[in-house]
Amino acid sequence: MSEMHRSGLLSSREIQFIQSGRSIIVRSKSVPWGQFFRSVPYLSCICIHFCSDWGYLLILCYLPSYWRNVYQVSDSQMAFFSVLPCIGIPIVSILGATFADWLLSRKVSLLAVRKGMSALGLWAPAICFHLLSYCKPCKASCPAFWFALGVMVLGVSLRGFQTGGWASNYLDIGPSYVSHLFSIANSIGATSG
Repeated sequence: MSEMHRSGLLSSREIQFIQSGRSIIVRSKSVPWGQFFRSVPYLSCICIHFCSDWGYLLILCYLPSYWRNVYQVSDSQMAFFSVLPCIGIPIVSILGATFADWLLSRKVSLLAVRKGMSALGLWAPAICFHLLSYCKPCKASCPAFWFALGVMVLGVSLRGFQTGGWASNYLDIGPSYVSHLFSIANSIGATSG
């Protein structure tokens, strides 16, 4: 911080404001690796992280062939229609996390917020993908295609609500070791795809 003050990037008032909002994190000298892997809440976070990543990566991998085989989307349109569903995730993630914070500020219990946001982020996409099973194969310009595209965008985007749910649990479980906890779980989750 003092380097930023000396370089003129931050004023004394800005540094004081940042430091007044910080909580003091006491970290032991060694990382409690054994406690991580004996913690049932942490192991459940790893499990849901893996399952969520698996579902998402499965969609990403098969989306181009879905568009091609079911709706005869041309190769020139393939990239656009395959990327479009993913654009909503950061938007919904920000909105979902903000909504979760708002609920917490209204004294809704942390457990209720995490469970509710996780349920919304997992069940809403599942319902959307179930709706896709009712879409009839046709050419890319038919109404069923546009409905399928809308449902796919909605389904993938609603995954972003998980940010206010289970994806924030690492911070709740071990704020001093959140980087270790999330890194391990994210690495394990990435093995799904």
